[in-house]
Amino acid sequence: MKGDDLPGGYPTLLEALAHPDVPRFMFVRSPYARVLSAYQEKIEVRENAAFAPPGYVMGSGFGPLVEDLGRRVLENDPWPKSVPWAHYDSLATHCMLPEGLDYDFYLKVEQMDLWYEPLVELLGMKAAVQDPAWDMST
Repeated sequence: MKGDDLPGGYPTLLEALAHPDVPRFMFVRSPYARVLSAYQEKIEVRENAAFAPPGYVMGSGFGPLVEDLGRRVLENDPWPKSVPWAHYDSLATHCMLPEGLDYDFYLKVEQMDLWYEPLVELLGMKAAVQDPAWDMST
């Protein structure tokens, strides 16, 4: 994005993100919730063995999967970084910015009830989210 595309007249997106008046925040999920969600979506619902560790017996449940993943991480096993979703990790690590980005806030999705209203206030979006056209259902 350049010039006219950016609010505030910033010449580039990187300059806009680097400006001290622009709040930077990252939404994070509990690693356990992420593993459970991936298990439910990829292994339970889709029954896709490609997302399970080698040797995992389909249908054996979430507990054995977590135990196996934990063991592999402790042993520095390369498998967790080779699964089909691993390529997204390198993109998310720096939000597609070569130098990365320093964040002002790390907001836990599981604690949204604690930070949602203060964040809306900080961003000056109170009127926008109270508009009937604002759809929070997705």
